[in-house]
Amino acid sequence: VGCIQGRGIGPPRTSTQTGSPTTGMLSQDESDSDYEGGAADLDLFCEIYFNNVLSARTVVKKSLGAPDWHEHFTFGDLPALERLTIVLWREKSVGKPVVLGTIYIALANFRRGEYVEGWFPVLRGASGSASLQVGQIRLRIKVDEYALSFS
Repeated sequence: VGCIQGRGIGPPRTSTQTGSPTTGMLSQDESDSDYEGGAADLDLFCEIYFNNVLSARTVVKKSLGAPDWHEHFTFGDLPALERLTIVLWREKSVGKPVVLGTIYIALANFRRGEYVEGWFPVLRGASGSASLQVGQIRLRIKVDEYALSFS
């Protein structure tokens, strides 16, 4: 799995995406106040989960909503993979980091042994309701029979 870069990370935009679990989502009072003042430096990092188990974390990158991570992870000896979840966090100077949004990817849909690269929407919202898109992250993913690698 490669967590390459982000773009458009900032105030939420309405999306028609539905059906995403609510794990790691912001409450209403945490969300909108975090974007006061418009374009500001954001300290952002991602956590990568397989089947709801934390497996990796990127470094914190400072940006104006378009961080460049260019980090690559290879995972071996994993159980049967059902879902890849990437949680985007904002590090705060005072207090705990806050979740900005989440990417949910069903790994069963990936062809084995082939790289898939593209922009994936970072969504914030509850299951069964309209989600808000808070940006996009470019990922490069390859699922093998023996290992999953991001590069």
